[in-house]
Amino acid sequence: MSTYPMGSPISPLHPLLNNTEECSTCKYWDSIVPNPLDEKGICRRYPPVYVPGESEAMQPITLSYDYCGEYWSKEHYETASRT
Repeated sequence: MSTYPMGSPISPLHPLLNNTEECSTCKYWDSIVPNPLDEKGICRRYPPVYVPGESEAMQPITLSYDYCGEYWSKEHYETASRT
């Protein structure tokens, strides 16, 4: 069994570690498959992109606990838009 940083036997990306900067709390993410263990959603950070073999343009589908470098907190966005 491999270990990850800090001696944890699970990946630092595992949903049980509760990363706060994850898709589920990002202003660009909308849930499409509500499921507490495997929630999926659409990232709307950028416009849809044509995918060969598909009949229409698509946006990335991610898990609620995924993350990226484009994160923007829903809470921060709502606070900033009120001022």
